[in-house]
Amino acid sequence: MLQPRSHHAMCSLDYSLYCLGGSFESEKSCEHYDIRSGEWNLISPMNEITYGLASVELDGKIYAIGGWGKTAVECYDPVAGKWRVLAQKQVDSSYHGACVVNQQIYAVGGWNGCKSLNSVEVYDNLQDCWSPCFSLVEPVYGHTVVAI
Repeated sequence: MLQPRSHHAMCSLDYSLYCLGGSFESEKSCEHYDIRSGEWNLISPMNEITYGLASVELDGKIYAIGGWGKTAVECYDPVAGKWRVLAQKQVDSSYHGACVVNQQIYAVGGWNGCKSLNSVEVYDNLQDCWSPCFSLVEPVYGHTVVAI
């Protein structure tokens, strides 16, 4: 990576890894790693400073979801090289997991600054809206969510 960071999010798209946000003065910055060339490059910074966020890829775009004290969601279009702000999550969470199932993004659990969360929200990218989905039996944070 070009900049030191922790508490960032990473996801993949095609032959690339995307590293988003994180702490250490790089909270808005984002980087792109091209697996074929072995090179890191900075990409457009996010609009919001964030760490403890989650990220996923959907339809060729990168989504940055929540983060410490945030309900903000942003979408990066690698072709245009720009971020755009989307509908906010309903639950303020950091250190949550996220995945894509059936063209919808799920944000699972997390930490709200006081306690672990058992919430699950779903994002409909066609309607640009978040909705509560269901509650987990136990609250979780700092976990990973994977769809198979």
